[in-house]
Amino acid sequence: MSNSFAQLKKASKKSLNTLVEQSEKMKSGPRGDDGTEWYPKVDKSGNGTAVIRFLPAAPGDEIPWVRMFSHAFKGKGGWYIDLCATTIEADCPVCTRNTELWGTGKPEDKAVVQGTGKDNPGAKRQLKYVANVLIISDPSDKSNEGRVFKYKFGQKIFDKVQDAMAPEFEGDEPINPFDFWAGANLRLKIRNLDGYRNYNSSVFEAPSAVSEDDEELKKIWESQYSLSELIAPDKFKTFAEAKARLNRITGAAAPATTVEDQMQAPESSPMADETATGTAVEETPPWSDDDDDGMKAFQELADQAG
Repeated sequence: MSNSFAQLKKASKKSLNTLVEQSEKMKSGPRGDDGTEWYPKVDKSGNGTAVIRFLPAAPGDEIPWVRMFSHAFKGKGGWYIDLCATTIEADCPVCTRNTELWGTGKPEDKAVVQGTGKDNPGAKRQLKYVANVLIISDPSDKSNEGRVFKYKFGQKIFDKVQDAMAPEFEGDEPINPFDFWAGANLRLKIRNLDGYRNYNSSVFEAPSAVSEDDEELKKIWESQYSLSELIAPDKFKTFAEAKARLNRITGAAAPATTVEDQMQAPESSPMADETATGTAVEETPPWSDDDDDGMKAFQELADQAG
């Protein structure tokens, strides 16, 4: 944990191995946008671009990102939209139910878990990462440039981060994308592919310093947001609370009576990011993590559900 800017700079060249180790471990949503979150916008064709810089761990945080799981699906009693307790390695009643449904082998039960496409994402876990970023270029909103935001993204972008830290091919130099001095900007290139956002063309630029002025870098570092707070234990319902709500949503108990549980679905389906999940296949287990970097409408509902 970096408690001073001087320590951060001193550890600059030594932190890559630690980050690679943490990202490898993670192989095996914040509540509400209060203006601190950034999301890349696209044009009417579903295409867009931006340049961002991932930032080091914020003061008090150990690593510069957090991983979050969530569920967003509709049942007889309304919408279940909430963080998944497996984020903090605790038991989740939705995941338990998913395992039971998948184990029946019935196509209709598997469809409840895996979903049937972008209109029905199913009850499976949705995977997101959150990191602090500096917006270098945002053609859709120039006022964002030069500002620090929290950026929520999916597995495809995280794969690019991992590839940068631990390149697959011999001769490719590893870089720490989260480093102020030796990191690199990420040029996001967003395309509309079959109704889904696709980030495959996004690339890291050549390594460069964010600034040669340490005072400027220190101000950026001190303006970052704590990410560990997003997955603090008090952000999660107890197993009993989550189970009671799940029962209401699925009709296993009395119908929901709260505004939270009776939230309506969006009139049109949200456009998921990166890749279409399609229908369930036999080899896909119910605990499989979804790698979409979208479902933004569902996340907005989650934010409102608080």
